[in-house]
Amino acid sequence: MTSKDARKWGVPLSAEALGEVELCAGELITNAIEHAGERCTVTVRWACGLLRIEVADRCPSLRLRETDPDATGGRGLLLVEALAFGWGWERSGPGKIVWLTHAPDLQLPVHGWGSAPDLHRIGRVA
Repeated sequence: MTSKDARKWGVPLSAEALGEVELCAGELITNAIEHAGERCTVTVRWACGLLRIEVADRCPSLRLRETDPDATGGRGLLLVEALAFGWGWERSGPGKIVWLTHAPDLQLPVHGWGSAPDLHRIGRVA
């Protein structure tokens, strides 16, 4: 998903917010490819004022790493937690789905685990 796609779909996020969403989605995709060692599926949903990015892979667990303060990697999920309104993960078949949400009208992050069943898929990248 690019900022241009989001505008075409009518997602009312600022350029800064869309940049944060792209950065967070990139972190989730990188993690999926690095840890699962294969392709992943990315689904983008927009409904009821909520943008949701889902990244599905075949690795059944979420790898959380505590890193050395001088390490150059291992902070992707910390970045997602800092920038997204919410994020989490759930098992799906032999693997998992890691998701993040963003909304233009929320003032404070609403971090947590779970799912939003009323969202409608608006785009999919394989």
